[in-house]
Amino acid sequence: MSSGPVHKKQLGVLLWAVIVLLAISTSIIIYISTFKSLAFDLGFYEKEYQKYNIRDRFSPAVNLTYETVVLLDYLGSGEGRINSTFFDEREITHLKEVRDLYKRFFSLLNICMFLSVISIILLFFLVGRRIASLSSHNQDAFLKLVLSRVFVSIGLAVFVFFLFFLILVFTFDSSFIRFHELFFKTDTWMLDPAKDNLIRMYPQGFFEDIFTRIILQSVFFGFFFLLLGVILKHWDNLSVKFIKRHKKK
Repeated sequence: MSSGPVHKKQLGVLLWAVIVLLAISTSIIIYISTFKSLAFDLGFYEKEYQKYNIRDRFSPAVNLTYETVVLLDYLGSGEGRINSTFFDEREITHLKEVRDLYKRFFSLLNICMFLSVISIILLFFLVGRRIASLSSHNQDAFLKLVLSRVFVSIGLAVFVFFLFFLILVFTFDSSFIRFHELFFKTDTWMLDPAKDNLIRMYPQGFFEDIFTRIILQSVFFGFFFLLLGVILKHWDNLSVKFIKRHKKK
């Protein structure tokens, strides 16, 4: 008789472990996907060029939109050296390192997507094992509870990352330098604003803006999951109150 409660407890622990894994992997997917959508959004770059008067830094003969398209194509799917005479050797070397870093980020995205799929499969399996011993009414209640915990956990995971990134926002100057020291093997990221086109195109304010946008958009998705989880958890109470108010009218 003691094996029943023990088995139930083990299932509960496994269920929570899978939910946490799903929450972490999904929150990373949200942040990297948001970064990916912004990093290759030509419209975002055009707005930033206008905001910082970037076009005024170059001669009218320079087609900045064309150079941006070439750059984004290279960072997204390029191999070897970038096919452009707009950048010097130091900048080209740095762009190669940036492209390699992008590839690592997108590999992490693929890994997290794989982990999320595995987590969902495991979740279905564990929930199926658990509800087999429940009544029909309790099965529905248990499914709502699990889904609520999944959505709330994803939202909370996004907000945990947000708190970490918030620290980086308030220490952006030092964090920006530390980031480059950690992720780039050479010092080619230390460019000269007086002559290097790459830093003339993308001043530090550009990176502050894209970093802030990534955080805010990701937090929006996190809030959506959190709200969905809370509504699902209290759905029965909310629906009963709604019906009572409707009847009174």
